[in-house]
Amino acid sequence: MKELLCPAGNFEKMKSAILYGADAVYLASDMFGMRAAADNFTLDELAEAVAYAHERNVRIYVTVNTMPHTKEYEILPTYLKKLDQIGVDALIISDLGVFTLARELIPNMEIHISTQAGVCSPASAKAFVRMGAKRLVVARELTFEEIEKEFEGKGYGDFKTAVGEAVAAELAPMQERLKVLLDDKAQLMQLM
Repeated sequence: MKELLCPAGNFEKMKSAILYGADAVYLASDMFGMRAAADNFTLDELAEAVAYAHERNVRIYVTVNTMPHTKEYEILPTYLKKLDQIGVDALIISDLGVFTLARELIPNMEIHISTQAGVCSPASAKAFVRMGAKRLVVARELTFEEIEKEFEGKGYGDFKTAVGEAVAAELAPMQERLKVLLDDKAQLMQLM
């Protein structure tokens, strides 16, 4: 299933992503997310974001993609259960310990493997799928050709790519269209 998945560092950015047709939005809370420079969401804001998105038939994925230290595991179970309670649609995880804990505590939660996990090979993809991952965001270093050859139609579940340098080079011909879309967005934002 093709899906337009957009990042959102705060509530306004999430609303913009939804306005522009996102099928799903990924975001981080103020805990366990690698996007430290983003505003990020408190748990209360996450609950509000989930409600807002679900009213518009948009899914919310929360990144839990840090590599927690032992002490952080003391609060992680409560945090994961809270994400489940507020109705998050999926977690984007990179750490094997976090993945295992999430599978144990919230077995019905959809889990996506973050690009930070560095999935570059079918062997890694197969391992994560066997463990219960529904989606893989393969490593940014892979090209479209490598993704097509190694992953497409091979039974490794749903997979996506983050736009890293290798993929960005292949997307260069689309740059002008993207510029038009961004200009349209800037004009719309001025009207709001």
